[in-house]
Amino acid sequence: MRFLIYTLITLAIIIGIAVTTVPLGLVLGQLGLGGLGVGWAHTEGTLYRGRVNGVFTQQQVVGDIGLTLKPLSLFGGGLGYDIDMGGAGLRGTAGITLRPGQIELKDLRARQSIAALEGLAAPIRAMGGEVRIADGDAVFGLQGCKQVSGSVTSDVLTRAAGQYGKVFGPISGPLSCEDGLVVADLTSESPDGDVVRIFGRFGIGGQGDVRVEVETGDPAMAAFLSQANFSFQDDLWTYAYSARGAL
Repeated sequence: MRFLIYTLITLAIIIGIAVTTVPLGLVLGQLGLGGLGVGWAHTEGTLYRGRVNGVFTQQQVVGDIGLTLKPLSLFGGGLGYDIDMGGAGLRGTAGITLRPGQIELKDLRARQSIAALEGLAAPIRAMGGEVRIADGDAVFGLQGCKQVSGSVTSDVLTRAAGQYGKVFGPISGPLSCEDGLVVADLTSESPDGDVVRIFGRFGIGGQGDVRVEVETGDPAMAAFLSQANFSFQDDLWTYAYSARGAL
């Protein structure tokens, strides 16, 4: 029994030394996260507590991420952290578990400034506003999205409509996963019965496809849509955008 106690104490000391002295950058480099389409400028700190600076995907700067280790995760086959994100118009918190070739997120709550989304068209970025994610859980592997849930809300439609005398509430909808991509299908309806739907498909590397559908009987709104490169067919205005390596 005494030998067992001494052994456990020795192991605890070894683990304690490891988590407080092993550089965070060395650990992240061994996990193969670059294969997921995520990179960073540099790291600071140790396995226990550190910061990843200048995180980016192929076309979008994410910002800086601070990490604090959950020690019990060392016995679960992965590295679990509480994280806080900031920079490039992003603010958020989550729990994250890092495994070789895989990232798991839990309880993600984030706010992203639309003006800071580099892949969006300049007129959309100029509208301002933000995108919010709540109660987000996700698993990303080398083939992209494996599992995701939560909800996304944005006030960009409210802001855009206000410029033309229209009233729309926030556009919102659930998050899901399909063929390795994150799926966000959002809807908003005005008091006048106008309906806007956005069908988005996004990859962790920044690639994306967006389709916008608008139902309206308002001549002024129809005139605006026609000038904004929307197509009209079967009483529906549509706009589609696809990009490789850009939101």
